[in-house]
Amino acid sequence: MKHTTQWSAIIASLSGYSGHVTVAGAAALPSANVPFRVPAKSFCNRGYPVVSIEKVDEEAILVSWSDATGGRYLDQNWRAGRSRGSGQCALTKMPIRKGDKVFRPFCRSKIHPSNSGEMIPASAIESLKEASAL
Repeated sequence: MKHTTQWSAIIASLSGYSGHVTVAGAAALPSANVPFRVPAKSFCNRGYPVVSIEKVDEEAILVSWSDATGGRYLDQNWRAGRSRGSGQCALTKMPIRKGDKVFRPFCRSKIHPSNSGEMIPASAIESLKEASAL
């Protein structure tokens, strides 16, 4: 079937659906038709968006981050602080509690990067440092 917009053609090619698709109708497509894709795995991140970490000092790390929906950041400055709420480690997916010492993306302006809510516990950075000369 001929697709009315480029968007409907993209949705149809991703889902395996050959009929007419509208933006509103795309959400109604059965999820079983969408293929599951495992993200590319790097040497240290087991498929998570963190690609590399470099420790600058006790209060700062540089993180290279790549996520299909959130963008790509090379040597993004992350600063140490305390967790403002509970969450999940961007590196290991382990739980983070409010008040834990964490590293998170440094934001100078009102415009925040797409990964501004992500955190990595300081303990995970120390574990990496011990495992490989970070």
